[in-house]
Amino acid sequence: MSDLDYFLGRRCKRGSQLTPAQQQQVLAAYRFRNTVENPLRHVGGSMLPPISDQRWLEITDFAVNKDGSLNQRVTECWTNHSEVPEWKVVIDEWARKQRGE
Repeated sequence: MSDLDYFLGRRCKRGSQLTPAQQQQVLAAYRFRNTVENPLRHVGGSMLPPISDQRWLEITDFAVNKDGSLNQRVTECWTNHSEVPEWKVVIDEWARKQRGE
């Protein structure tokens, strides 16, 4: 069970497991993702370097219904940030600073 399964109490699929049509749907819906192809990526001011849309789909979980279709009632997704090595380094350094190390 992933963190998103626990958080939402629902079924989830990685973006890379979605159909091409579903992938296009989530890329259109999640407009502030930190990806190279996304012109709105700087709006949030992320300290993490942008990744490709394809990589984002590979590391992001989306809520789905029992039949595998996207759950339209869920408006959040779960990006597994630590699965991107260059992001993990930045996140780990931030965590060390937060702990005062």
